[in-house]
Order: sequence, then structure tokens, then C-alpha cells
Amino acid sequence: AYRGAGRPEASYLVERMMETAARQLNVDPAELRKKNFITQFPHQTPVIMAYDAGDFHASLDAARKAIGYDGLGARKARAKSEGKLRGIGVSCYIEACGIAPSKAVGSLGAGVGLWESAEVRVNPVGTIEVLTGAHSHGQSHETTFAQ
Repeated sequence: AYRGAGRPEASYLVERMMETAARQLNVDPAELRKKNFITQFPHQTPVIMAYDAGDFHASLDAARKAIGYDGLGARKARAKSEGKLRGIGVSCYIEACGIAPSKAVGSLGAGVGLWESAEVRVNPVGTIEVLTGAHSHGQSHETTFAQ
């Protein structure tokens, strides 16, 4: 488990609520998430941060297309008839990063930059590579990123 930050635990709770709501409303979990995306930019949050731009709908649509999301129901049923259990998980999460230098960083008491980047590669053979500048220091990065 990813320890120390608190955000993963909060995100897990929100995502479980979204899954439960989607089941109770009998709607696709990805579509329910899309209904809750920010669409007007800039968007000021109640806690100092602002989203200047984004197209979360397009990002989720591209991810769904890349994995053949619309055909997953049929593949799941076929797998079940073969004695296999298949499923799909959907999660939408955003975390403030790359915000320095900015007034927000100074107001939060940070005296240094908060830059970081990552690259996720989905290879044609079905493997995934995650390239990041984060190093493991007891927070189980290897397991977390693999999940």
C-alpha cells in the first residue's frame, strides 16, 4: 500500500462510493464519473488551488478506446462461460503537481519547487511501463505503481 500521503485512502473511498452509486443507479461507472468532471476552466477550488485547463472527458474516452472498453461486457461473459472471472476497474484522480513556482506554493510554506513528471507507456504487446522520478523510500512505490 502507498503510505504516508493520505490522498490514496481518500481517493479509494471516493472511488468506492462512485462504484456503489453506479451499481445502485444502474449506470456505467465510467459514464457516472464523466458526469462529475470539471468542464468549465479556469476552475477555482475552495482550498487555494485552481485548475487552469483540462479535457478530462477526452482523456477518459481515449483510455476507454485504447482498451476496448465498450466490448468488455461480451469478453467478460465469454470468459465466465470458460470458468474465468474478468472485471474492469475505473478510477479518476487528479493531484496537484508541477505547481511551482507559484503564489500557491509560497502560501503553503514551501520554499522549493514541487516539479515531477511521469510517463506511462502501453506497449503493443500488452505490457505497461511507468517512468517516474520518484524513488522508493518505504512507501511501496513498486507495488503501488504496478497496481
